[in-house]
Amino acid sequence: MEATREHTAGETERRLRRIRAKYGWLRGRGARDLPLFPPAPAQAVVAREEADGIALPEGYRAFVTAVADGGVVYDRPVGAYGGGDGRPPGARMDSGEWAEGAPFPLVPAREDADGTRARHGRVDDLAPWPRVFEYGPDWAEEVVGWTDDTWGEYPGLLRLGELGCGYAVQLVVRGRARGRVVATWNDERPPTFPPGVDFPAWYETWLDMYACGLHFPGDPSMRELRHDYGHILLAAPGNLAEWVVERHGTALEALRRAVAAGPDGGEAGLDADTARGLAATALSGGREEDAVAVVCALSRGAGHPELLRGFAERGEGPAAALAAALLRA
Repeated sequence: MEATREHTAGETERRLRRIRAKYGWLRGRGARDLPLFPPAPAQAVVAREEADGIALPEGYRAFVTAVADGGVVYDRPVGAYGGGDGRPPGARMDSGEWAEGAPFPLVPAREDADGTRARHGRVDDLAPWPRVFEYGPDWAEEVVGWTDDTWGEYPGLLRLGELGCGYAVQLVVRGRARGRVVATWNDERPPTFPPGVDFPAWYETWLDMYACGLHFPGDPSMRELRHDYGHILLAAPGNLAEWVVERHGTALEALRRAVAAGPDGGEAGLDADTARGLAATALSGGREEDAVAVVCALSRGAGHPELLRGFAERGEGPAAALAAALLRA
């Protein structure tokens, strides 16, 4: 498997412009539960990197210095690094008793045989997780080599935020999956890699899902889905699948197609035929959330500015306003 590819500087800058546009649109519509903290001074980030003995992936560094030094995702602070305005940095390195500078040993696995699940972590250059592990209490010791001194921690990760009960949002800073966001679960099951080539991609997916009602706010029974929200872009887990598809099927399909990750964790966006079909369906009427999801999908990857222009000129309501904001970005 090839190592994860981070976006180029140009790709990252285009994504950051889209994030600013989408965030501004959401705030203008009254969203108040997803605040972003002020960007971190570059010198504070450099000082923190030196103290941690790491070099941040470029996408994450660009986000915290040019957009925001973290924010709130599912009512929890996630992603702060440099600190500022008297706030302590939220991220921290997990080291335990691992050898200094040890890499994160996992990479995104291939999909399951039916092709419907998001990628679980797997040991580099080994087969995907055998089902015999069944994510039991011994899998980490057998596969990762945890000991009493290292249990519950992985090397090579920057912990960006904790969502409760041992669930954490992490960033790979050492290893072949460098730059990817990874969700960890203590020893309950292997880490999972939500779609998105880097932290800005992960955060943009959160904004897209928030914009069209796919973020399932405020329901403790959905803690697992809230924590690992990227999975529903491929298939909602367990008994939530039917409910998600029934309520959000069109929006889910639009974002699923746009955000689907390739073997290197990259993002292709919508192909021309799919983009035209989704745009025509959304413009012909239907749910407001579905039209917003289509606009979000049309903006991803290389994007389809001509179709966004059609929304801005011929559409109406929130989707048209979002398309216009993205065209100005």
